[in-house]
Amino acid sequence: MKTGLKIKFLRISSGMNQSELAEQLDITQTALSRIESGKRKPTALQLQKIAEIFSTNVNSLLDETASLDTMYKQGELSRIAEQTGNLSNYQPATAVVPVFDIEGGYTISFDDGGYPVGHSGKTQTLSAGEAAGPNIFGCDLHGDSMQQPGEPSFREGDRLFFDPAMEVRNGSFAFVRTTDDTATFKQVYFDTQTTVRLHPLNPRYPDQTLRRDQIIAMWPLTFRIQRFR
Repeated sequence: MKTGLKIKFLRISSGMNQSELAEQLDITQTALSRIESGKRKPTALQLQKIAEIFSTNVNSLLDETASLDTMYKQGELSRIAEQTGNLSNYQPATAVVPVFDIEGGYTISFDDGGYPVGHSGKTQTLSAGEAAGPNIFGCDLHGDSMQQPGEPSFREGDRLFFDPAMEVRNGSFAFVRTTDDTATFKQVYFDTQTTVRLHPLNPRYPDQTLRRDQIIAMWPLTFRIQRFR
């Protein structure tokens, strides 16, 4: 089992959410998500702290050949077994994900890996199924460029969720980050091999065509929490 997955298993089995463990490690929730997904290696100090929190040892966290059965027999999951009774029956904890603003003066910055960071304190609690991706994040939509009389239509205030681990397909809705340091939510069309067309649903706004080298990242919409007025 990979080190990041072990950390995630230990955290969830102990009933701890990502924000709680991240606070104890003095890192951001985004950084912890990347550690658990294997996109970032924990430092030696972080490993030592994690081992102390979950009453295990660093060598066990680093040993990627050990299976869950082996870990259990070695006693490293005994405390969890006592808490849950049956490891196969534990319920995954909910996830608290960051929420940003998009359009109309978005408040998003990005870390070295290109993932959103620095939100203004807004979060959303999601079920384990909703937060399937380790780096999923939400955005509150501003403006009416994606609103139209029929469906699909996205109103100002709708809370949208995106998964950086998923690929954007032709015609899907996506969070798009461009080289001029802007971010937008639009319907995406791959008109040619070298261009991408960003389509607003509101006919009052024009389409925007960009070269692919003008786009840093595109992450697909997975679901939304709709605002009714």
